[in-house]
Amino acid sequence: TLVPKEELELAKAIVTTEAKDTVLQKIHTLYPNYNNERIVLFNVNASDLLPQRRWLPANFALVAKQLLQQFNNILIVFTGAPAERAYVQNVIDMANNAKCVNSSGVFSFDELVPLYSVSNFMITNDSGPAHFASVTNLKVFVLFGPETPKLYLPLGGNAEPFYLGLACSPCVSAANHRKTSCTERPCITGITTVQVEERLAHFLSEGI
Repeated sequence: TLVPKEELELAKAIVTTEAKDTVLQKIHTLYPNYNNERIVLFNVNASDLLPQRRWLPANFALVAKQLLQQFNNILIVFTGAPAERAYVQNVIDMANNAKCVNSSGVFSFDELVPLYSVSNFMITNDSGPAHFASVTNLKVFVLFGPETPKLYLPLGGNAEPFYLGLACSPCVSAANHRKTSCTERPCITGITTVQVEERLAHFLSEGI
């Protein structure tokens, strides 16, 4: 019997005050002027195993820039592994705002859940962090391209997809060993910055 996703209950992580404080101290180090701004997480990365999942770096940069123009009470923390630091920094350089900070390699794996617990929301490519956040109450917006949220939307009830659902989607699956010859990627490049920015701005304004 197929159990609907909405009927699955995912246990939530217990995060101590000490763990949250440790994360916030690192935020202060990254941005010394931090004054309880709402923390917004951007994950612009996706594994090299399927780079077609990546939304354009310039799109992330533009959305970050637009959100910071509208909201002066947010800090955008770009996450990533140490090896992703240069890729992330390229996006931050395009955004050109001091309230975009590069935390690649700063937080240990064990600190990710506390980081998610003190943040307002995350916008991310279809990748691991979206699923790691499922054990918290963090709102997660996931950009889906060559795969489908019908199979891979994170559990937990807090994930919302951006997905065009084109006739050619999904073009990768276990059946084709997760390989695609597509180079144009209309499934992911067709998701516009206007769509994303408007949805994120609404969430920041209304909390829904």
